[in-house]
Amino acid sequence: MNFEHHKLSDLKVIELKKKVLYFYNSLGETAFQQRHMLQNWKNFLGRTVNDNINLRLEVPVHSKQTDGFNCGIYIVMV
Repeated sequence: MNFEHHKLSDLKVIELKKKVLYFYNSLGETAFQQRHMLQNWKNFLGRTVNDNINLRLEVPVHSKQTDGFNCGIYIVMV
């Protein structure tokens, strides 16, 4: 795990039947993170589940943390 980039503040939920990747980041999701996350998961699922998976990303409205150390509790709250 790479703690320097706040990976513990991320939560990903994939619903394969709906072809949706839900992305939560208690620090907030940047456009770059969203594109990067979606592409990485498409690549992985394409190799392991289905070559032509058309996954889409959704970032539901959720609470955000205001400090740099309480990410775990925010992920539990989602």
